[in-house]
Amino acid sequence: MDFSYNEIQAMLDDSVEKFIANDYDFETRQKYAASEKAYSPEVWQTFAELGWTSVPFSEDDGGFGGGPADLMVLMLRFGKGLVVEPYLANIVLAGGVLRRAADAEQKQKWLHPIIAGELQAALAYAEPQSRYDIGDVRTTARADGGGWVISGDKSVVFNGGNAELLPDRDGVRRLPAHGLRQADGRFDETAVTAVLLALRAQAEKALARPVTHAVVAIERVDDAARQALVVAAAGAGLQVLRVIAANGAAALVSNASPVDAAVLGAAVAAEEDAARLSPG
Repeated sequence: MDFSYNEIQAMLDDSVEKFIANDYDFETRQKYAASEKAYSPEVWQTFAELGWTSVPFSEDDGGFGGGPADLMVLMLRFGKGLVVEPYLANIVLAGGVLRRAADAEQKQKWLHPIIAGELQAALAYAEPQSRYDIGDVRTTARADGGGWVISGDKSVVFNGGNAELLPDRDGVRRLPAHGLRQADGRFDETAVTAVLLALRAQAEKALARPVTHAVVAIERVDDAARQALVVAAAGAGLQVLRVIAANGAAALVSNASPVDAAVLGAAVAAEEDAARLSPG
């Protein structure tokens, strides 16, 4: 099976490679990582202008219409460049849930600004006790008029320190955690008028599966995020080996193409698996 990049993937790979080579050296990366936001808003806007933030979204959602393989091409290159911009948090996690669960009005309000690089988001779904069981949830939600009130703890919220897409921000305590603006969140009787409605709307359209639909949507997003993290880590590992080679240990470095092929192969397999599942 041919795992070489197609024309579009080659263009994506080339555009990211050139950007990192020309505008994102290690010293610049360190400066962004040490800043208050731990990334560069200007660089993030460049990501949007170059179309990278639109890659995994359908054309109907204002995206590029790419699949997992196209996303992995980007993530591998981001890993090689040690990129700190919150692509995983905004595009794979928060954007992934919105594209699967939000209706047209909600996508217009939240997803489109995320794709345009105008809105920072975070997906708070893991809890301290849940570990690998996404369904282990202790956070509660109760109806209150036209919205909801939620209480509970969320952990390892990527981009939680920068997220603008949150309910009543005064009711959310962002607890510092290790990582690039990662946070733990505590919701204390927090009023929610919009955020939960994305999943609720789809649940109401399919009363036979109101709970499983939400869980499946988050599980798919979680799977995509894990794959993206592994690919980025592979790219970062290759970069470390290149640094070692530059310092006299060239024998440790082999051609990166087998890794690229393995990554693309895994992404293609994921794409085929997704095609066998129901839409969403």
